[in-house]
Amino acid sequence: MTPEKAFLVRVFVDHCVSTKEDARLEKVLPVVTAHAFRIQDAYNSLLDSLAAAEEAGGDEVADDGEFILVELLHLALNLDYADKIGQRRLEQFVHTCGISVRVLCPSAELCLQDI
Repeated sequence: MTPEKAFLVRVFVDHCVSTKEDARLEKVLPVVTAHAFRIQDAYNSLLDSLAAAEEAGGDEVADDGEFILVELLHLALNLDYADKIGQRRLEQFVHTCGISVRVLCPSAELCLQDI
C-alpha cells in the first residue's frame, strides 16, 4: 500500500458515502476482518520504520506509514460491522494499540474517537 493508493481509496469511499452510491460502495469496501489485518500490518510497518530510523540515529519520521495508517483508520469508519469477528478484531487492535497510535500519529485521534 502506498500513500497515494490509501488516499485515493479513502476519498473514493467518502465520495460514494456522500452521494449515497451504496451499490458501488458495497463492491469496493473490504470485509472488516481483512481490513483489520491490513490496519495491523500498516501499524507494524510503521513501528518497524520508526525502530529502523531510531537505530540509524536519524530523526526521520515515517510520514508515509503514518499517513497510510490514518487513511486506513478513516476508511474503517465506513465499513459494514455485521461481521462480528472482524468487528472484534478491529476493536481489539484499537484497544491494544490505541495509546501507541495516539502517540505515533496524533492525527489518528479523530478516527479513534469514532471507532
